[in-house]
Amino acid sequence: MAHSNRKRLATRLMAMAALCVSGGAFAQAYVSMPAGPLRLQNYPGGTSIYNAGSPCTSGGLTLDPADTPDRNKTLYATVLAAKAANAIFFAYYDVGAIAGAPVCYIRSFGVDAQ
Repeated sequence: MAHSNRKRLATRLMAMAALCVSGGAFAQAYVSMPAGPLRLQNYPGGTSIYNAGSPCTSGGLTLDPADTPDRNKTLYATVLAAKAANAIFFAYYDVGAIAGAPVCYIRSFGVDAQ
């Protein structure tokens, strides 16, 4: 468990350091965690995940606004399946800032075996 907490802390620190990059540059980060605490929220513009440990508001991750409705459905189904199976959800995401606000766009995601 301590290793998991260190890994999560390292991910957060790397993501926060990425926010300090000037010029609106994005850096890639990674999160891997039990799906149970994740909160899904569906908006007209897409799907967001909260409590994922990212440096964005409420630890949130979201798909890029340019992603397709099918990709939003796939993300939703993947998180629900991981929650139902009590499995590990993972995501690679870009961390950056737009107009001074942190953004965390999911680039790839999946479910790990335990």
